[in-house]
Amino acid sequence: SRKPAADLSRPRPPRRARSDTSDTGQPVLDPIFDSIQPGVAFLVGSMVFVQWSGSLYLAKMLKKRYSGEHTEYFISYDGFDQKHDAWVSIRNIYEVNPPTKRAFKFINAASSSNGEGDKPKSKAPPVSQTRRETRKRKEEVTEVASTRSGSTKRDNPPAAKRTSTIDMEGVEAGVEFLPGSTVFAEYNGGLTHAKMLKKRGRGEFMEYFISYDVTKKKKEEAWVSTNLIYEINPQTKRMFRKFSLQK
Repeated sequence: SRKPAADLSRPRPPRRARSDTSDTGQPVLDPIFDSIQPGVAFLVGSMVFVQWSGSLYLAKMLKKRYSGEHTEYFISYDGFDQKHDAWVSIRNIYEVNPPTKRAFKFINAASSSNGEGDKPKSKAPPVSQTRRETRKRKEEVTEVASTRSGSTKRDNPPAAKRTSTIDMEGVEAGVEFLPGSTVFAEYNGGLTHAKMLKKRGRGEFMEYFISYDVTKKKKEEAWVSTNLIYEINPQTKRMFRKFSLQK
């Protein structure tokens, strides 16, 4: 009987291949991987295949760095939490093309026919130790800074999208995050210029940390829902002028 084709958009991570002997991230000696070539040009947001523990995982490239003489990409595994995001050597990253797709299907099909049902058991990639340590250091720095300033208050968790309090006449809110870029943000019943600094959350809980351009003497910064932030374009400029005249 013919086996069903694997879903490339959201693959079920296969079990470890028999030939794998290490989880250290070193290249795996396997005939399947001998037939495909690792290495891919970095393009942020592009999808690739990542080899780990004798299996191929679909992932997204996010960042690039040089570690000694080696090149590494920071990737996010498709279908897994951010805690699994990790720096991976370019030697374990493969371009998504016909040969790697065939290898991906072959590994999934092989792991599905090992005698334990039709579906392979999901095996999550390892939690990134670097990410865990970085998060811990950030929390420690935040705690020390709060203690020095005499305040123990921390940022509130992301809130659901808030409803706009002004009539934007059908102008859509939301803008792609780009650190340092200037946008329009709702402020005191109108619009003001603001600079995007950080982001957090996902979906309807997405927020940007912005610095309002209100006065030169005093800076106002806050986490703001993307539902209250607008791209600077002819439509939003017209609304900005309209609210400015009303004051």
